[in-house]
Amino acid sequence: MTTELERAIHDNPEEVAERVRRMGAEDEILEGLDTEGEEGDGSTEDDEGATTVHETVEQNSEEMSEALVKVAELERNGTLDELVEIADALTVLSSALDDEMVMSVAKTGGALGEVADSASDEDTVRTLESAMDSVSRAKRESEPMGLIGAVRASRSQEFRRSLGFLISVARNLGEELDEK
Repeated sequence: MTTELERAIHDNPEEVAERVRRMGAEDEILEGLDTEGEEGDGSTEDDEGATTVHETVEQNSEEMSEALVKVAELERNGTLDELVEIADALTVLSSALDDEMVMSVAKTGGALGEVADSASDEDTVRTLESAMDSVSRAKRESEPMGLIGAVRASRSQEFRRSLGFLISVARNLGEELDEK
C-alpha cells in the first residue's frame, strides 16, 4: 500500500493534497509525522522550549501542504535536481573566494564609484559633451591645413582658448599622475 500511496503522491501531488484536505485527514497524517523521542516531548536536549516538529507542522499545515505540492512538482519535472546542482555550484564558488579576492573586488568597486562620482560632476559632463560635439563637428568640417594655415588659425580667440584648455588639462593630468 505504501508504494501505491507514494506513486499516487508522485504522479498527482496536487490531487492527493486536495483529497487529504477534503477528507479532513490532515491531523492523522500530521500525527504520523510526530517525532516524539525517548523523552516523549519531541524536542531535543539542546533545544529546550522549542516547539516540536509536530506542533510546527500542525500550526502551518496549509503552508506545508502547499510546499509539498510545489516540491513534488519540482521533482517531477526535474527542476529540483537542477536547483540542487546550482546550490552545489554556488557552494563551491563561495568556498573558492578567499578574503584577498573579496577585498580586491571591493577595492575595484570603490574605484569605479569614484570614477562615476567624478564623471557625474556637472562641469565634467558639460565639458565632455562640448568636447564630443567639437570632435564630431571637426570631423565634418575639417580641411587639410599647412603650417601657414595653422599659424593663421592660432590668432583666433577660439583657438587660443582651446589651446589654453588643453595645456591646463595636460598640467592637471601630470599632477594626478604624480600623485598616483
